[in-house]
Amino acid sequence: MRYRFGNLRPALVDFRQLEGLVRGLQRDQRREFAARVMRRFLAPEPGRDLLAELGCEDDDFEWVRSLHEGIEALRGRGRTITLLACEYEPGPGGFLAVAGTDLALGRSIRLGDEVCAGFAALRDTNGELEVWPRIYRLVCTNGELMFSRSGRGVLHEAGSPRRAVERCLDPALLAGAAEACRRAAREPIEDPLLFLAGIRDAELREEILENFERARDRTRWGVANAITAAARRAPDFRRRLEIEKIGAAAIPIQPARRSSRAVGSALASPRGVSQGQGSSGM
Repeated sequence: MRYRFGNLRPALVDFRQLEGLVRGLQRDQRREFAARVMRRFLAPEPGRDLLAELGCEDDDFEWVRSLHEGIEALRGRGRTITLLACEYEPGPGGFLAVAGTDLALGRSIRLGDEVCAGFAALRDTNGELEVWPRIYRLVCTNGELMFSRSGRGVLHEAGSPRRAVERCLDPALLAGAAEACRRAAREPIEDPLLFLAGIRDAELREEILENFERARDRTRWGVANAITAAARRAPDFRRRLEIEKIGAAAIPIQPARRSSRAVGSALASPRGVSQGQGSSGM
């Protein structure tokens, strides 16, 4: 079920309908256009608020509140964060996912192909929590999870969801992710199946191959975008992130050099917090 997230409000417009128009704009016009669209189509107060829905007794409440505090701290410093997803399915086998982007913080990958900084947080069905940087590609409104070569998100390093979301939206991290994408866009790929060997779903694999051939971008970047285009059709955001992990494995980012001290241990939760194991995306 979809929720709003405190004062963050989701957009009501289907951005796929705007894809052709965005492609017709000059590179320097795209980010401004996207920001205007986001402001124009924000819902005033759609649905229920996740924070109110959970209540302080819920196992997810503490990490969700920490994540929200991080977002509000960034907004207090002038950052414009837009909610892309907030989905919660309670009970055994349920999940909770929150994702957002800052359209004012972008980098160019190719001429006319820009990505913006973002994040995705997921408490999976097994109770583990992780937070990943997730770039948002304006030309097609795909999301792309970004991993370091260790296969981890940023929660283990950051120490809490609040610090993790601040890390995801750090300009330095976006710069590193964008450079990884530029390298991928220069690397030719003859056989995309090399990246799809771990996909058991034959229908999904075929859809990705069709996306790859249709885009005619025979690079590592093209493979990643073919995968995330397929992820966009997933029935829920948890499954969407699961597919995006496959694309993330095609473009691992180098850990950024940071002078700040390591933050303490990860925020404890009755459900448990993932230390990043098993998130290689294959």
